[in-house]
Amino acid sequence: TKVGAGVVFVWLSARISPVVILSIDTALLSLGTLLLVLTANTSNVLVWFSLCITAIGLASVYASLMSFMQRSVTMTGKLVSLLSFAYAGGVAAFPPLGGLLIETGGVRPFTLVPLACSALCTGLLVIAVLLQKRMERKEKLDKSEAITVAEETTPLLTQSNSE
Repeated sequence: TKVGAGVVFVWLSARISPVVILSIDTALLSLGTLLLVLTANTSNVLVWFSLCITAIGLASVYASLMSFMQRSVTMTGKLVSLLSFAYAGGVAAFPPLGGLLIETGGVRPFTLVPLACSALCTGLLVIAVLLQKRMERKEKLDKSEAITVAEETTPLLTQSNSE
């Protein structure tokens, strides 16, 4: 079943814009964080449920950002290495940081970690939306310039053909 789910998600990611996926991730991450803040120190079951929703929201952020950047930025080996290093550092730091916060102050201080992740994901989403709008405007401008150039050269071509 894991292979089937993986195939379905790969198929969906090829058909859905990375910005839409980032929007869904941000919504899930925010919902999980909100539930975590509201249920902290009340029920272990609700805390785990909140963390599961948060984890689902975080799961595809890296892949969605890589997909978005591949469409909008020239990906070099150095850039991909830097992004992979930053992602791996975040993944490696999350469990010990979470454990330390939970041991020292309970679940309530731990809510700062998903809250920071949610804020970061929201900021990345805003940047992605702004970049996508900028790219769409540039493409529209390039198309209009190409049409203008084509209209300007058409009379010259008909004149040279008639001579």
